[in-house]
Amino acid sequence: TNKPGPAMEADEDGYPSLLVEEASLQQATTYPVVDPAYVSLQKRIIAASAGGAVTTLFVCPLDVVKTRMQTQGPIPIYRSTIDAFMKIIQSEGVAGLWRGLTPSLLMTVPSTVIYFGSYESIKKRIETIAPANITPLLSGCMARIVSATATAPMELVRTSVQGGPSRSGVGRVLRQAASGEAGWRGMWLGLGPTLMRDVPFSGIYWSVYELCKNALNKTIHAAEGSSSTTVPVAISFASGATAGTLAAVITTPIDLIKTRIQVAGSKPTYTTKMLPSGQREICFNGNNYCFRRFSHVCCPPPKPTAMGTFKSIVREEGWTGLFRGIVPRAARVAPACAIMISSYEFVKGYK
Repeated sequence: TNKPGPAMEADEDGYPSLLVEEASLQQATTYPVVDPAYVSLQKRIIAASAGGAVTTLFVCPLDVVKTRMQTQGPIPIYRSTIDAFMKIIQSEGVAGLWRGLTPSLLMTVPSTVIYFGSYESIKKRIETIAPANITPLLSGCMARIVSATATAPMELVRTSVQGGPSRSGVGRVLRQAASGEAGWRGMWLGLGPTLMRDVPFSGIYWSVYELCKNALNKTIHAAEGSSSTTVPVAISFASGATAGTLAAVITTPIDLIKTRIQVAGSKPTYTTKMLPSGQREICFNGNNYCFRRFSHVCCPPPKPTAMGTFKSIVREEGWTGLFRGIVPRAARVAPACAIMISSYEFVKGYK
């Protein structure tokens, strides 16, 4: 009869082996356990790209609804998530729900590749020096800083295109952002609020995900009388959905501020109206009215800031206004996180 080997063997470099031999009640069974250190860069790219593409196609309508609800003024156009769905379909057709799909794909695929690749690499390096319970938090935060900074221009385009039926295309939004006062740096408009949203989101997400995954895995295998460390796809899916929902709810106010800043930055700088005298012109710079005479330059619009946007929302919409779009955001993020992490883990472990 075959005797079970050790629970985990190490190779000549000191890394855990890829196969774990575990004795069941009847016979020895071999379980494949993939260690991130052994996953090739090519497989990580394929896994992240596949997961990102599937997720984007699935949640794009929810992303459009969330953006529309967050960018409407104090007098709401959409009364609820369902109402937003119906009005968008009536005015733009079903295809309107996938507005911004191209920049979403252009952003999501490289973003997920950078994000998941950075997370695993950073986690591997800091888990030897940081406490195990905060390693996912630190790794997630640092990985998100890298990926969000790299893909900020496409995030700006996606938000602008999804913000309404009259938004411009990818190239025009980028040219408009780069031709502003900030120059090419305008393409990173909203990066600060994006990091304010995504960094804590990632820290919360990975901490809760690892906690749920380990707890569910131990519970299921204990019930089966097994001590395997393999993680079924269903556990990754459930853990990703739970972690994503919690992180989305907590960071909704920051997401709202980020969306308002990016959409405001993609609008025309000011509008003008001639008075009856024909000698004086009223300019509206997006925040207040000012005047100019003849050829004098109209006062430029104030640069939107996170604190200014926060105060404006609270003043005009109340504290509850900070959670505008929370339902479509949570409905988008939960399945997105679940599909992304389970697809990534499945493709990564596929031989």
